[in-house]
Amino acid sequence: MYSFLAALIGVLTAVMIYLNGGLANQIGNAASSSFVHLTGLLLATLILILARAKPPLEKAIPPVLFSGGALGFLTIVCASAGFTSLGVSLTLALGLLGQTISALAIDHFGWLGAPVRTFDPRKIGSLALITSGIAIMAVA
Repeated sequence: MYSFLAALIGVLTAVMIYLNGGLANQIGNAASSSFVHLTGLLLATLILILARAKPPLEKAIPPVLFSGGALGFLTIVCASAGFTSLGVSLTLALGLLGQTISALAIDHFGWLGAPVRTFDPRKIGSLALITSGIAIMAVA
């Protein structure tokens, strides 16, 4: 189930880049990103209301965990800006490469409190292959 949802993220991200990029071309990047997040807030609020969920804010939550919204906003701003010049596929490929490298660093160093998972040098070959594929996409 979770593997299916993880694969679905890729489909949704590609569609999101296209739609958000098109909206940004029409009304500007900042306005587009604001509208996208307002729409997301409304949908999340509706889901919380329908699920009758209570906000679990009585716990002590590390402040850094609230920064995900800002990172999401910046992700959409950057993806929408990249869409105009790079298209959906190259924007998505470069974004996934950045996510992969960041994830490897977070795992290796245990940043943000993540459990340490030491980098295996055998992964260098796959990173080189991914980078080569992106380079070919960029010139084709």
